[in-house]
Amino acid sequence: MKKILVVEDDADIREVLADLYGGLGYETATAGDGREALARVRASHPDLVVLDLMMPVMSGWEFMDAWRRDPELAGELAHAHVVAFTAAGGAPPEGVQEVVRKPGDLDVLAALAQRHLGAP
Repeated sequence: MKKILVVEDDADIREVLADLYGGLGYETATAGDGREALARVRASHPDLVVLDLMMPVMSGWEFMDAWRRDPELAGELAHAHVVAFTAAGGAPPEGVQEVVRKPGDLDVLAALAQRHLGAP
């Protein structure tokens, strides 16, 4: 089963996205900040990470930098697709394949999972 990690500090958005992807048949895991997300990457080996960039504790930019620099996780980054789901402007961090601006449309967010991962 394809796995999606939702990294979002807003609990309501995190829950909506996890429910959306779970309802489509993907296995989901969630994290409320980048530090928690690093632990989830180690534990769940996601195929897709839907990443907020502006978060407390560890931002999406810091998360991506830490992920790239961690020798134990380098293979995971090569394997996973990363989509930024953010209100932040500017360039996304290195390693992000796509950016979806908040507020997002659930149909767009559902389609991006299928585009990056195929059917669950």
